[in-house]
Amino acid sequence: MAKKGGIGKSLLVSYFILLLAFIIVTGFTFNILSNRYLINEAKKQMLEEGKAIANKLEGWTLTEIGIRDRLMARRELRLATSNLEAKIIVINSERKVLFANIQAGDLSKYQNIINGGRRDRDYVISRVPINSDTGKAVGQVILVTKTQDIKALNWLIGRVQLFSLLIAGIIAIIMAFAFENKITSPIKKLTGYMQGFNIIKSKALEIKTGDEIEELAETFNELTNKLREYDEKQMRFLQNTSHELKTPLMSIQGYAEAIKEGIVEGDEITKSLDIIIEESKRLKKTVDEVIYLTRLESTENSSNRKAIDLGDLVHQSVEKVRAIAKEGNISIYISGQYPVANINGDEILRAIVNILGNSLRFANSRIDIEGSLQKGFVEITLRDDGPGFKEGEEKIVFERFYKGEKGGTGIGLAIVKAIIEGHGGSAKAKNVLPHGACFIIQLPIRNDK
Repeated sequence: MAKKGGIGKSLLVSYFILLLAFIIVTGFTFNILSNRYLINEAKKQMLEEGKAIANKLEGWTLTEIGIRDRLMARRELRLATSNLEAKIIVINSERKVLFANIQAGDLSKYQNIINGGRRDRDYVISRVPINSDTGKAVGQVILVTKTQDIKALNWLIGRVQLFSLLIAGIIAIIMAFAFENKITSPIKKLTGYMQGFNIIKSKALEIKTGDEIEELAETFNELTNKLREYDEKQMRFLQNTSHELKTPLMSIQGYAEAIKEGIVEGDEITKSLDIIIEESKRLKKTVDEVIYLTRLESTENSSNRKAIDLGDLVHQSVEKVRAIAKEGNISIYISGQYPVANINGDEILRAIVNILGNSLRFANSRIDIEGSLQKGFVEITLRDDGPGFKEGEEKIVFERFYKGEKGGTGIGLAIVKAIIEGHGGSAKAKNVLPHGACFIIQLPIRNDK
C-alpha cells in the first residue's frame, strides 16, 4: 500500500523546488540587470554633469586657479539616483591636470585614465571635451567612479531584494501547507471511506470541493449504488434459485422415501415414479436455464454472429410453437418488414420462442407479430389479446424468477432480456388497448464485423 500523505508531500516538494528555482533565477537575473542599470545610469549622470562643467568652462582660459574658483562648489559630486561619489578631473590639451577633487597622493591611481586609457574594469569613465570660443578642443572634463562602489550598491539592493523574496517565500510556504491540506483532506476522507466501505451499512459519501475530487466522490457514490443494486439482484437470484430447486427436490425426496419405506404400493408406485421423473425434468430444465442465463450475462458471443434473415427466423420460431398454438386454438399472424441482421441466430430464435411461449399462456385467440424498420434498427412487436399485465407488472416481467399467474420457471423472459441486450438492443413490455400484452424487441441492423 502506498504511504499515506504521498500526494501532499509530492506537491509540497514540487512547490518548494519551484519556489527555490524562482528565487535563484530571479536573484541572479535581478543582480545582472541591476548592475547594468546602475552602470548605465552612472554614465548618463556623469555625462550630463561633465557637459555642465564643460559649458561652464567654455571660452575661459584654462588655468589651475581659474578652474579651481569656478568648480569649488563641485569638489564632491554625488550622483543623485545611485548615491555614488564621482571624481572630477579637468585636463588641458597637453593632458596636464588643472583640477581634480582627488587627494594628490591618490592622483597617480588615475594616471592611465588621464593619459587617455579607454578601458579600465575598475572604473566607469565619462569624458567631455572643453572647447574654446573658436570651437577648438582645449581640454577635457573626465568624471570617474569606481566599479567597486557600483557593485557594493548593487549588493545592498540585492540584499534588500533577497530579504523581500525570503519574506514572500515564507508566506508562500504557509500558503502551500494550507493548500496541501485543502487538497489532501478530501482525498484522505475518500480513502478512509473506501477502506471502511460496507456495501450494506455505508452511507453516501459527501465531499464538497467544487473540483475533480468532488466529481470523483460522486462517481464513487454512483458505483456503490450500482454495486448495491447488483448485490440485491444477486441475493434475490440466489434466494429464488434456492426456492426453485428446493421445491422439486423435496418432492423427489418425499416420493423416493415413500417408495423405500413401502408407504406406497401397487399402481401408486408407478405414479410416484412418474412424479419423480417429471420433477427431475423440471429440476434439470431450471438448472439448464440458470446455467444458460449465467453464461449469457458473463460472456460475449459476438464471434458466433452472422448475417441472418430475421423474417426466416420469425417463421422458424412460430413453427416451433405451432402445436401448442393449435392445442389452444390460437392463431399467429406475421406481418411487416424483416431485414438481414448480424446476429446469433440460435439466441434470437430462443428469445422469440420464449416470448411466444409466454404469450400463448395468456392469449385468448390470436398473437400478432409485426416487424418494422427504424433508423439503424429493426423493431419486432409481439401482441396478444389476453388480459394484459397487472399494474406495474410490465416493469418487472424481465426479472429473474418473476412469475405471473400462469408463469413457468420465471427465467424465460430474463433470458430474452439478456440475449437482446447482449446484441446491443432492448426488450420492453407494455399493455395495449383494448386489452392484451405487448412485447417490443429492438435490434441494431448494422453489419458489425
